[in-house]
Amino acid sequence: MGNASCVDRLAECPGSRRETPPFLAPNNAEAAYVFDFTQNTPLWVGAAQPLQPNLGYPLRESEGQTSKWELLREGGHAPSLKICYSGRVYVRCGDDLFSAEGGPSRCTAFRLCTRALQLEDTLCGVNFTLELQSSPPGFFLCPCISLQLTNGEVGLVGDRFGPVQPPQDFLLDFSILDIGGQDVQMDVILRGLTENAIPGSQVALNRHGAWTLRTRLQDYTTFNNSLPYCAFLGASELWAEGPGGSEGSGAFLQNLVVSEEPVLTEHPPVSFKWWAKLEGASDWGRLLFEGLDARSLLHEASFGSEPLVASKAADFWHHKVYDMAVGRVSPRTVPEKLAGEFWLSKQAMNVEPMYLHCQVALAQALESCIMLRFSCAQDVLQSLQLGRARPAAPIPSRGVVFGIEQDPRNARLVRMFIEYRNEIVADMVLCEVFEERDEARSIRVHQEIFDGLDILLFRVTLFRANGDHQVASLKLRNEQLEEGASCGDSCFGYHWVCS
Repeated sequence: MGNASCVDRLAECPGSRRETPPFLAPNNAEAAYVFDFTQNTPLWVGAAQPLQPNLGYPLRESEGQTSKWELLREGGHAPSLKICYSGRVYVRCGDDLFSAEGGPSRCTAFRLCTRALQLEDTLCGVNFTLELQSSPPGFFLCPCISLQLTNGEVGLVGDRFGPVQPPQDFLLDFSILDIGGQDVQMDVILRGLTENAIPGSQVALNRHGAWTLRTRLQDYTTFNNSLPYCAFLGASELWAEGPGGSEGSGAFLQNLVVSEEPVLTEHPPVSFKWWAKLEGASDWGRLLFEGLDARSLLHEASFGSEPLVASKAADFWHHKVYDMAVGRVSPRTVPEKLAGEFWLSKQAMNVEPMYLHCQVALAQALESCIMLRFSCAQDVLQSLQLGRARPAAPIPSRGVVFGIEQDPRNARLVRMFIEYRNEIVADMVLCEVFEERDEARSIRVHQEIFDGLDILLFRVTLFRANGDHQVASLKLRNEQLEEGASCGDSCFGYHWVCS
């Protein structure tokens, strides 16, 4: 996030006394629940600790408690809500933090999990975290957004401040947003405390200097957004009995405001005017390919009930098959085994908005992709059209690729992506897929692509066997592509490819 310039500010005014402003919630007007430790307001449903005078609610694991999580909120449908959690946490970092020989090099100061699902001993969901990472003689402050899976944690986006030298007390002001079950954001303000700096508290402090650091984290994911909505507050690991803790360390929640608003997200990726034109049209276009079981599944499809008139594939496509038995020899003398099929439209597309959609099993979607605005050298194109291209030779080309693949960070994660010139220009994590449940074959994927000449839109809908479905969409403006800035309308007269 580019906060390296903030590091020098950690030493700002080490002996000064700066009055810390009171907490002002950005979502106070829409609040459904408000907690203020100075007002003795009721605790949330899963709270299991008594308030500590002048400090707040201790974020620690209770004796005899089987879980490190406390239920904060439940109910509702994430894709139809804008949910905001804002609050303030007072964090104490003692002299001996991370001083234990052979102890951990990091610990969690604060964590909130949304879209949560309890699976065995793991709470899976979207985590919003402030982590402390050891860097002798101090530590770094690391806010992040991550996904907790059944087999590990995957980071989405994060930041790092510091190093800070203990003892140091500070306030964490946070605002966490989950918009439409897709857009996740975390705003963080960190304020170093000096003597008598806690509003409403009589506790005298002498914990190094005053400083203020801030950042905003944002990413997009539909992970767990089809489940009944739950949010949990996690225990801090700063306490003496926790890993990395010390007698002088701890975390106390002082303010919490929860709000929710309805949000409209169930809309197509194209404009309503264009979508209505498609919905009302008597001719949906040409059916370019139909699988053996397509007719039996047609009544379940989301794009209409009238069967289309199929056109012969040979009339529309150049069809190439790559044989695994034939391959080039790499510099290491190992044959490159290219396998699969390549479908290229025979005619260039007209320079006008175009909409296409297809429906396949997830296992098929993971092994295929669609390319629009395909172009290549004229001699290569002629070889393809005349059927002279070598069956195992790669085709030098460029275009915009749309597809679904395994996330490189974890094999169980599936993401949608838009690729241009071998670079991912937009992507989004969709869900976790369990191989032992054979979900890759039971989940149906409906892909929709709209090329509006000045904008590209890609929407994916996942239909699960139990009736649940997830919708995710990506948007790419033409200015984000190199060709959009240098080419005129002629650059859109390209072929399109399925492979």
